[in-house]
Amino acid sequence: DNNNTATWTQRYFVFDQFYQKGGPVFLYICGEGPCDGISSDHDYLVHLCEKYGAMTLSLEHRFYG
Repeated sequence: DNNNTATWTQRYFVFDQFYQKGGPVFLYICGEGPCDGISSDHDYLVHLCEKYGAMTLSLEHRFYG
């Protein structure tokens, strides 16, 4: 609907500790609950970021209804 101007707040987190210019960007969708980005709980994703000089963008996704 082109007339719909509703908006919402989208929480997102950036993990760029190992990012190297020109490296890939991984998108991590946290699921239907609170999200705090990636941390040591996501060892494999952190490992991939380090290996490939990547950045990860984490989106908090919540769907109700």
